Amino acid sequence: MTKNNTLVLISMFLSCIGMFIFFPFITSFIAFSLGIEEASVGTLVGISIFVGNVSALLFSLNCKPNKEKWLFSLSIFFFIVSIGGMFAMSLNKAIVITALLIGLISLYRFAIGIYFNSSRALQMRYLPAHENSITLLSKIKLVNSVAAGFGPVIGQYILSQYGYSELFGASIVLFLLAYLPLLKTEKLPQNDIWDSNKKRSFSIIKEKWFALSCLSGSFHFIFEAQIYTYLIFKANKNGIEGAIPAIFTTNSIALVALGLLWIKYIGDIKKHFVWISTASFFSLSAVLMVTWVESIYALICVVIMFSFGEFVSPQLRLDYASDSELDKLSVISVHNFFTGSLGMSVGFALGGYLYSLNNIVLESAAWILVYCMSVLLLQKSKALKKAHGKLITDKFI
Repeated sequence: MTKNNTLVLISMFLSCIGMFIFFPFITSFIAFSLGIEEASVGTLVGISIFVGNVSALLFSLNCKPNKEKWLFSLSIFFFIVSIGGMFAMSLNKAIVITALLIGLISLYRFAIGIYFNSSRALQMRYLPAHENSITLLSKIKLVNSVAAGFGPVIGQYILSQYGYSELFGASIVLFLLAYLPLLKTEKLPQNDIWDSNKKRSFSIIKEKWFALSCLSGSFHFIFEAQIYTYLIFKANKNGIEGAIPAIFTTNSIALVALGLLWIKYIGDIKKHFVWISTASFFSLSAVLMVTWVESIYALICVVIMFSFGEFVSPQLRLDYASDSELDKLSVISVHNFFTGSLGMSVGFALGGYLYSLNNIVLESAAWILVYCMSVLLLQKSKALKKAHGKLITDKFI
């Protein structure tokens, strides 16, 4: 890693603290502070995520090459604007309008979409060609996980001592600080893979193996959304005090531990399909088990299981999708759309809906179906990619 990679990591760290001070409490803010019914919260947030990430996808694909640093800076600006709107709502609930709320969350998710695409693309731009991208992705996950641990704890403290206004204000300050390290980074290096004349386009989805990979990822990311909805709602229903900070702090500690183990002992593994399928199964198991959780200790065990799926599956899926000669920013942007947008949007809506049914049989059947689809689609993608000679390395066999 270069000095520039380190500076971008610092900026990502501060940005993630800003996100996790704010976003884990968004559902409770909407439901308990603004008075919107819980069953509607998932749909509202899901619509916002979808709108925001579609906008981010189109914006990223139409951005000229060599603009990743500018995109990262722009995402920080939109974070500040969107959270500033929430700050205003917390001060004066008379201005709360559903359309405005959807707009602000959509803008926030638009910022996240640009942030995700640009920050990872920027890191890969600065990474020397001979270095391992999986190690870089693991370090990014590690830094984000540490930030994700600090964020909810700081957020919970601010919320308990002060209120939502101060919570949003602290998030804004952190995003302002996150911009400073970017000022110290150097001009982007030239790279034929990134700066080629290949047009960035959603048309890369015509590659069937890639399309199936993205769809598989979207089914897995339905599980990823449940840490914000289903797990929180179930824990609150079961009367577990301090469920939100416990969930996100445990999640962060587990992700940090997994990150350290991954970098030190595992590294660039092979047999990705087995790892991805197993990781998604852990996510499924956690979501199924949370219904019967009645203590903070049992909740912690469930979150650790969930965290294994969250750490392993997404980055191996992205590595699988990137193992091709397709334009890298297009791959990251389109893959993020299907996972962080489509998958998370459906996940938020589905989590809130299934929770409202209060029917264990239907809930379990739905979650098992989601898992089966994620595995079957990835299996088909791998078969097509291998049959057409699109595998660059043998680590996905």
